[in-house]
Amino acid sequence: MKWSRSVPVEAFCGLYWRDRNWQKYVCPPYDVIPVGQEKRYQKLSPYNIVRLELPARIFKNNPYQQAGRLFQRWRKKKVLISSRRPAFYLVEETFQQQKRRLRRRGFFGLFNLATKIYRHEKTLTAPRIDRRLCLTNIRANTSAVFILVENKKVKNLLASGTGQLMSRFQFNGVRYVIREISEPDEIVRWQQVLQKSNFYVADGHHRLATAKRFGARYVLGYFVPTDSPGLVILPTHRVVSYSPELMARQKKYFRPAPATRAIFSVYHRGRLTGMNLANRYRPGNKLPAEILKKFLLKDIPAEKIIYSHSDEEARKLAKSRGLVAYILPPTPLKIVLRYSRRGKVLPPKSTYFYPKIIAGLVIYAYDR
Repeated sequence: MKWSRSVPVEAFCGLYWRDRNWQKYVCPPYDVIPVGQEKRYQKLSPYNIVRLELPARIFKNNPYQQAGRLFQRWRKKKVLISSRRPAFYLVEETFQQQKRRLRRRGFFGLFNLATKIYRHEKTLTAPRIDRRLCLTNIRANTSAVFILVENKKVKNLLASGTGQLMSRFQFNGVRYVIREISEPDEIVRWQQVLQKSNFYVADGHHRLATAKRFGARYVLGYFVPTDSPGLVILPTHRVVSYSPELMARQKKYFRPAPATRAIFSVYHRGRLTGMNLANRYRPGNKLPAEILKKFLLKDIPAEKIIYSHSDEEARKLAKSRGLVAYILPPTPLKIVLRYSRRGKVLPPKSTYFYPKIIAGLVIYAYDR
């Protein structure tokens, strides 16, 4: 199959695990593995992808070069094998969220970096350097850029997609079913639909930026339609140290409010209180995270803030340590899309698409 700059998403010959029990080989993406948790995934298998996804924590000397050599050994030993012909890789994830059973369908393909894509997040130097060293030494995408596709026809494509079963397993509370879509006529039909779509980065801004700086034409993408019923954005709450100065600012800029009208809530000393800006201050069109940053947390370094996606966990942490928890609502998808289209940057930790697409489901190697 010939690749074209005019096609936004290409099928490809992905690398995947020869053993069908993939739960031993996958791990969360690098940026959500707490320090020390990488050991948990190392114990699952000597071939777990965490060694390539997060080499700086695994190897003591020349970690990125060691990861590159390890990847080549895995390929030579046929631990990883390749599809025989270009394919899209259909992924179905089933999970529980707030006592609801949800299903999210997406697929892996190669995103053409010449295609317009909307972003909502700034990239940071340290993650860019880490991803660049991984890419230049391993020369593969071990985890994907999570991309939202705005096109009502894509959901129907995924619902009707059939193909060869590659693996079925459970991992961290999510059930996965992966199929290979490799019929040429089916691929062409998918591409025709995708060609009339808008694309947004949900997660993976650093991976995208790194691939562009690497000079690549493509980057591994995991594509989910914007109208997917299983598309979930979790809130990200902030837990910070108590100080008289913080409380003074809170008293100056905010007033207690009913929960239904509150911008956010504050939990301190066992009490949860809704908060709104005082009448003389106008929120404009700013998000709760922006308002919180502007009026209360602007002088607190990011490394001094504890982030949590569970309000119960945030309150428990605040109560046990004498801290202050700010409980925020989730950022609606329509706001994410609106900010992206306008070229506006969301505050850090504004979105958390759940579940994160795990690393090692399908790998794209730049050197075949």
